[in-house]
Amino acid sequence: MNKHNINYVNNIKDLIEKSSSIALISHKDPDGDCLGSLLGLYNILFDRGIESDVYLDSGIPDNYAFLPGLSKINSKPGKDGHDLVIVLDCSDLDRTGNMKEVFHGGKKSVCIDHHESNLNFCDINIVEENCSSTGEMIYKMSSQWGYEVGKDSAVNLYTAILTDTGKFIYDKTTPDTFRCVAELVEKGIDFTDIVDNVYGSEDRRAVLAKSKILSEAEFFYNGKLSIGCVSQKILEDYDVEMKNIDGLVESLRDIKDVEISCILKETGENSTKVSLRSKGDINVSKISRLFNGGGHAKAAGFTLKNNIFEAKDIVVEKLKEFL
Repeated sequence: MNKHNINYVNNIKDLIEKSSSIALISHKDPDGDCLGSLLGLYNILFDRGIESDVYLDSGIPDNYAFLPGLSKINSKPGKDGHDLVIVLDCSDLDRTGNMKEVFHGGKKSVCIDHHESNLNFCDINIVEENCSSTGEMIYKMSSQWGYEVGKDSAVNLYTAILTDTGKFIYDKTTPDTFRCVAELVEKGIDFTDIVDNVYGSEDRRAVLAKSKILSEAEFFYNGKLSIGCVSQKILEDYDVEMKNIDGLVESLRDIKDVEISCILKETGENSTKVSLRSKGDINVSKISRLFNGGGHAKAAGFTLKNNIFEAKDIVVEKLKEFL
């Protein structure tokens, strides 16, 4: 953790211990780091005798149903007026969806995040853009606070780190990351069970839908750009929910000669979610910011207020500048 943030970490501990009511929120369309850091912190505080309310706007992918504490997540804003609202793994308040209501009802706010596009929208912002995951940040901060990380917390934080490092292969996976993971394993977690749940429990309908999407992928600019489209029709044809369609953008990225991969998800009649991945020196976070999105250098996204066909044309034209 950088020196600038160390004092702020101690300030957060003071805020937590002085607050009578705490809310934990994160971004909609949750991934493993979102859920793992959210529930990991919830478990850590609970084991310390500190109650908190957990809020999340979006359905939870089926492969994360095993996470300890999942039943504590509220899908609708509840009571307001929390003394402290902690926002996790979220670079932009708009990404919290309906949970902006919880945020605005709070008295003090803290953001703990590792996205380089973070907008510093809270009273205290701990942003470690060189850290592998928010889960790793929570583990390090808990150690600095002197808070014990129990087995349930360890399961959640391991899941956060595992997924946001792409199973420990992304470039922000550092020796520190492996040290954190080793200490989490020493808590007695079954890491093979976590891997089986996250990566080995896919519904066959989702697999067939993803196969269809990949078979219809398009390539542009001598194969440097790959694009796949997830339409509502495909979801209906295969009777699968959008929340369970995951991993496609990585599959397209891993194809030889591809430098940028893109998945377009039709989320409404005139709403398309765009996910980008890259290889080499291409920074897709900078591209996403052109569309009011954000993320990491090699993994980012944004939303367009266009139908999926218009969105594809916009993306193909814009990405030409970067290839």
